[in-house]
Amino acid sequence: MAFTRGPAMLVCLALCWSTCRLAAGEEKELFNGKDLTNFTEGKGKWKVVDGAIVNELDPAAASRLETTASFGDFEMTCKLMYENTRNGELQIHSYGQVFALHLEPGAWVEIKVVAKGADVKLTVAGQAVEFDKNDGKPDQKEGVIGFCAPKGGTLKLKEVKIKK
Repeated sequence: MAFTRGPAMLVCLALCWSTCRLAAGEEKELFNGKDLTNFTEGKGKWKVVDGAIVNELDPAAASRLETTASFGDFEMTCKLMYENTRNGELQIHSYGQVFALHLEPGAWVEIKVVAKGADVKLTVAGQAVEFDKNDGKPDQKEGVIGFCAPKGGTLKLKEVKIKK
């Protein structure tokens, strides 16, 4: 059976298009549970303990962990816990949107971020959280994701998954 160039090209384009769409929507483990691959220490020292990323407590300085990659449009889920503090920050698009987090210490909480351009939505345990418009740059559409603990506070992070 002979194919002419037109129909064969259409079949090829259709297959490529459907494959690309699936790849773009796939969920990826951003944290492998073993080491800091995909992350960098923005401030302070970070390590992996019992399958979670944990900052080394510093009573004199805040700690910040950043993704090594920049993200534009994405969905991210993770579990986060603070110890020795109730406060911290989640920074999206390289400080573009800064969310102040006020959590009960010692309890894992599900975090979900949906970013589409400069529009970023955050839920903590299913509840919407507004970003701090005074500190953020709300027009920023791409950048790293930062997880922050205040001085004297411990942040634990696990099950970090992202979908582009």
